[in-house]
Amino acid sequence: MSQTGSPPNANSDGRGPKVGPSVIAKMHSIASGPVRIFAMWCVRSAERRALRELAEDRHRLSDIGLSREQALRESEKLFWRP
Repeated sequence: MSQTGSPPNANSDGRGPKVGPSVIAKMHSIASGPVRIFAMWCVRSAERRALRELAEDRHRLSDIGLSREQALRESEKLFWRP
């Protein structure tokens, strides 16, 4: 115990272990990968859902330069497939 009555590895308020910036940076780098992948999958899923709806509107499809077949083919892909 330190002079404050808390263990030597505790924060100044005595509520838990000290966590330095390097530990936080490591935790951030570990967590950011899966979070980024999940976000990409969500966006991809929403885009493919929108393409599926757009496949019925030939005028709007021609505006973005896709045929109905291309839009349907892309919309049928699973969200984790690029």
